[in-house]
Amino acid sequence: MSRQTRSKHSEHDDLAVLVVNDPQTGFVIRPSPGKGLGTFATENIPAGKPLYIYGGDIISKQEGERREKSSESVFRYFFMFKGKQLCSDATTPSKFILGRMTNHGVKRQQNAKMKVIDFHGPQLMMYSIRTLKAGEEVLYDYGVNDLPWLQRKSGEAIPLNVSFPEDISVTVPFGTPNTTVTWAEPTTNDTLGTVILSKTIESGSSFPTGQTTAVTYTFTRPTGNSFTRTFQVTVVELTDRTDPFVTSFPEDISVTVPFGTPNTTVTWAEPTTNDNLGTVISSKTIESGSPFPTGQTTAVTYTFTNSTGNSVKKTFQVTVVELTDTVLPQVTAFPEDVSVTIPFGKSDVSVVWPNPTVSNNSGPVIINSDRQPGSFFSPGTTPVTYLFTDLSGNSVTRTLNVKVNVLDNSFPTADRTDPFVTSFPEDISVTVPFGTPNTTVTWAEPTTNDNLGTVISSKTIESGSPFPTGQTTAVTYTFTNSTGNSVKKTFQVTVVELTDTVLPQVTAFPEDVSVTIPFGKSDVSVVWPNPTVSNNSGPVIINSDRQPGSFFSPGTTPVTYLFTDLSGNSVTRTLNVKVNVLADRTDPFVTSFPEDISVTVPFGTPNTTVTWAEPTTNDNLGTVISSKTIESGSPFPTGQTTAVTYTFTNSTGNSVKKTFQVTVVELTDTVLPQVTAFPEDVSVTIPFGKSDVSVVWPNPTVSNNSGPVIINSDRQPGSFFSPGTTPVTYLFTDLSGNSVTRTLNVKVNVLDNSFPTADRTDPFVTSFPEDISVTVPFGTPNTTVTWAEPTTNDNLGTVISSKTIESGSPFPTGQTTAVTYTFTNSTGKSVTKTFQVTVVELSCSSRVKRLTELSL
Repeated sequence: MSRQTRSKHSEHDDLAVLVVNDPQTGFVIRPSPGKGLGTFATENIPAGKPLYIYGGDIISKQEGERREKSSESVFRYFFMFKGKQLCSDATTPSKFILGRMTNHGVKRQQNAKMKVIDFHGPQLMMYSIRTLKAGEEVLYDYGVNDLPWLQRKSGEAIPLNVSFPEDISVTVPFGTPNTTVTWAEPTTNDTLGTVILSKTIESGSSFPTGQTTAVTYTFTRPTGNSFTRTFQVTVVELTDRTDPFVTSFPEDISVTVPFGTPNTTVTWAEPTTNDNLGTVISSKTIESGSPFPTGQTTAVTYTFTNSTGNSVKKTFQVTVVELTDTVLPQVTAFPEDVSVTIPFGKSDVSVVWPNPTVSNNSGPVIINSDRQPGSFFSPGTTPVTYLFTDLSGNSVTRTLNVKVNVLDNSFPTADRTDPFVTSFPEDISVTVPFGTPNTTVTWAEPTTNDNLGTVISSKTIESGSPFPTGQTTAVTYTFTNSTGNSVKKTFQVTVVELTDTVLPQVTAFPEDVSVTIPFGKSDVSVVWPNPTVSNNSGPVIINSDRQPGSFFSPGTTPVTYLFTDLSGNSVTRTLNVKVNVLADRTDPFVTSFPEDISVTVPFGTPNTTVTWAEPTTNDNLGTVISSKTIESGSPFPTGQTTAVTYTFTNSTGNSVKKTFQVTVVELTDTVLPQVTAFPEDVSVTIPFGKSDVSVVWPNPTVSNNSGPVIINSDRQPGSFFSPGTTPVTYLFTDLSGNSVTRTLNVKVNVLDNSFPTADRTDPFVTSFPEDISVTVPFGTPNTTVTWAEPTTNDNLGTVISSKTIESGSPFPTGQTTAVTYTFTNSTGKSVTKTFQVTVVELSCSSRVKRLTELSL
């Protein structure tokens, strides 16, 4: 905005003293009353000295004007160099910040000037145009008259106490596309009335995740002046730390196999998953449909991995149980009852029969008998018992009868003997698993002998035929010899179906469910896949105490399923639903906070009390406790910037710190020394013919707000004066350079010797108060003012004085009051003298932000 045209000024010797690579020393940046920040000298600097560079991008005038239109700035300086119109753009801060922070001053304030010099191209150099004192602000002419602080009407002030949102950062769970963000509306205070606010985005709008969005407010005053403020809203997405969710997974599997089965094939339903990121890759240690060894438990482990590398492992056990050996030894051939005939008179006979044969599913069978083939038997019937025992202790007994007949010798014999069945199958009982409709049964064919030789056999059912489950079937053999004698033998085959003791098989059951809800939510609907079940004996009834989609409160809740088949076999499974609540990681939100405060105090004030509106906060948990380093209303030292830090902590210990600065700026000493008593003009009379006279007067007295005052005069009391009027001038100067002059006139009269003299001389006022000006704090209605009483002399002696107002009286603020003294001698000659008392009220201290920073 600053636009100036400068003539070329090439001075290599000036640039030589500039420290090009480092900022110039001898200066400091600190608050400047009414303007924000300014550049101040830290030491006395003579006139004509190069001070520092105005560092900026050297661009063309056209580019500078283009930048003016696109972004308002007070840091662009237009100038001429070698016939070209250029611009130095210092909008972007650099190490050459001193020139950038130098303020404009009106003519009587200016103590510096910008010059264009040539040093490998154009450079802007700041020079002192008069002596700079330590502590004095460097001021120069911007060359424009439309600066906001120059255009304000009387009494107009920039908006004060702008409470404005800080930058906001919120976190959202992974996968949340956007979130609503709210803030407290800014508040303003302006002496001219209502400030109109406009904004780019409303509080409560939705902000996209993973982005930082600028929210800009424009504040417009009744005069049309406006400025903008911006804060940033950042929505941070939490890292995906969620493992893939296994929605269904095989339960432990237990299968039973008949005794002696070495292994069996086991299959299961593949697990199912879902994940907030989509695809899940699974790997497993054993494939479904693989053979599993009998008598062992084998672990099957699945690993599920999502696209961010989060993984979870799940394992189930496959156990193959071999049924206990409860099968009796099978007597496959057992000798039939034996009948032998011996001649009359014979006492016994050796009887033989074939050895029985036996089979067993689990190995050898031990055979014991109370008689062996070839033993001797007496006439009559003798039972012979066999005991068959396998290694599992299963046993069965069989008995055959040996009958010894004695021939009756009184009749001739004929063939009346039936064929003799030497071995015949015992009744057979076999067990089959539940649900087997039939099974094949085999047996050893019977054996026979006959006294005539050949025996022909027939049977109702062949060995190896299928027999129906749950029934007993008779198998009958007929044995016939060559003379037609025959005998029938029958055994029974029973197929017994084992009772259904097999539990329903839960083929897929949902895993434990863990869900996370935002802090403060009371419940959530949770879904899971329905379990699946298989059974060897038909339908299974499924009951559960909770259904998918039910609402669950925070914590862990068990959900139990009962699976029951029609045989009454049942199994239960339980999944746990865990509802987690996100920890409160949100810092308290500071809805309003004091801006930096700058107050000005009169010169010589050691400190001042500063107050501010307490910050306001809100928090999702309610109460926020605040602590602070300094209380509002505390005294702050003059000439210093003091940090005031607040710490805001909520009930979970999340805290945030905010700091503002309080700067107390001491006004420059511009108060002139107060001449409290100054001698009146002196008039003396000397005899005719005398050439001069020594004249005395009282020394003046002076007071000052900032220390000693140096008094200089061109004549001293007691000096000699010739006839006529001679001015005597006093110069009063304090240590801040403020000075005031006062003059008294010394008049030397010569008596005219031709006439007798009479008393025509007025009383002589030797000292009289100067005009008095005192300052009082804003709001003080009046103040007491005192002064030194005037002094007089008179050629006749006594002088009587009267006055309109006594010293020590109260004087009203904002007014100038005349105080008049009248001095009268003994001959009635009198003189009147008046001085003025003015009481000045200080302006109300303001907290002023630098106008350039407010973009006015």
